[in-house]
Amino acid sequence: GFVPSDLTFLTRVLYKGVMENDIWGEYEMDYCLVAKKNFTVGDVEKTLNKNEIEQVMLVNQSELKDLLGKGEKGEVLITPWFKIICEKFLFTWWDALEKENITSVVDEKTIQRFA
Repeated sequence: GFVPSDLTFLTRVLYKGVMENDIWGEYEMDYCLVAKKNFTVGDVEKTLNKNEIEQVMLVNQSELKDLLGKGEKGEVLITPWFKIICEKFLFTWWDALEKENITSVVDEKTIQRFA
């Protein structure tokens, strides 16, 4: 499994989302962490908070882009904050991680605001 030393802190994101009915929403600070490690979906599923995460999938960048496209068409549900993270950061972070240069994209001081 993961241990804290496996993780690299990337940045913080302040996110606010309001549901269509304007009654429910969320306003939260998310901490973005990354690790490069061999694991299986089963390893991850053992530690999930089912109230927060419905499904886990292993995908490459192309498959994730296809999944995001399906989300745009309404074929799958993608959380709004995950869509924002993907559009703004994830693929840059992913490339840096693959090049063993993750520290080049770490931003410990900034709070990214999407509220």
